[in-house]
Amino acid sequence: MNLPVEVNRLGGDAVHARVLELSRSGVRLAFREKAALGVFPDGAIRSGAIIASRLQLPAGAVVAESRVVWSDKMGRDEYHVGCAFTQIDEQGYDHLVQYLAECLAY
Repeated sequence: MNLPVEVNRLGGDAVHARVLELSRSGVRLAFREKAALGVFPDGAIRSGAIIASRLQLPAGAVVAESRVVWSDKMGRDEYHVGCAFTQIDEQGYDHLVQYLAECLAY
């Protein structure tokens, strides 16, 4: 999976990242180092940090708040960040469930 997503700290500017894995309960994101610094200005991606994201799926947008569960630096300038959803709007959740069902059908 390699879907574009916009991510920000609550109230901050959005940066671009990629969705590597997606489930009903969370997401694994990939950030380039510069984008990660836009979300985590001190450079520390801490467990427990709350972020907001907007993911456009074929059926519609999924807007969610998530809690960072883990992070790893991958290579020279990429970070992978695992997040658990803490809040998703109802319509976005429906889009997410539909998308995941379609992915499993293939």
